[in-house]
Amino acid sequence: MYARKVKTIRALERGIDVLLELERARAATLHELHLRTALPKATLTRILLTLERRGLVWQRVADTKYRPSHSLKERARHIEEADRIVEAASPLLAALSARTGLAAHVALPRDEWMEMAELIRPNAPLADTHWRVGRKVNMLKSGLGRAYLAFSSADERARALERLRRSAEPSNLDAGNTAWVKRVLDETRKCGYGVRDPSFGGGYFQPITEYDDRMAGMAVPVICDGRVVCCINVLWRRRAATAEQIAKRYLKDLRAVADEIARQLTDRK
Repeated sequence: MYARKVKTIRALERGIDVLLELERARAATLHELHLRTALPKATLTRILLTLERRGLVWQRVADTKYRPSHSLKERARHIEEADRIVEAASPLLAALSARTGLAAHVALPRDEWMEMAELIRPNAPLADTHWRVGRKVNMLKSGLGRAYLAFSSADERARALERLRRSAEPSNLDAGNTAWVKRVLDETRKCGYGVRDPSFGGGYFQPITEYDDRMAGMAVPVICDGRVVCCINVLWRRRAATAEQIAKRYLKDLRAVADEIARQLTDRK
């Protein structure tokens, strides 16, 4: 680690210490935390109130003990699952990218979007792309999102679409057009892969008239135990080929990678 001529944030360190202690103990009263951390109770009270307001801890009425919140555990679960998926997918997509000369991505379903988890670029870098790990990808307009929605279970798809309909993000307004959504997802299932909407240029918020990365994509789901755990895609210059042309050449390979990722994830459980 690089040496840095700055001081650490003591208040943040104390908050982390309290969180780590609650993780170890699973539950503790204010007095128990005082004994274990040697922090003054007044300081602990402020820390716990801050953590509680941020949804990281909660206090049970019956025994007054503080506990790590479910949301904190859920975040940890998401991180662990993402690491498992990327570990399995990365070398397979790197090999595919090397063979095809196409970029490849892994994206995970989140609340109202797909989250970029891995990016593989061929030897010739895509200089005008702005993709990065952690970036939000529009679920309704991207090939990755459409692959997720089309091949998810009916219940999971209904929940996802309901979140999109309730979204305040203007780019999700089309989720309220149920006939259009059904037609798009039916077409996605029929051809076996997701493609970008013509109005989507790679920007999460912006329409293609405001941002256009000049790329096209083809995405398929990775399905484990009946659940779409992630989607993978290949990307190419839009002017170089149509989705149908790329599918004819590489869809079989992309599906084979998706199946192998699913197999490895199942074996590692």
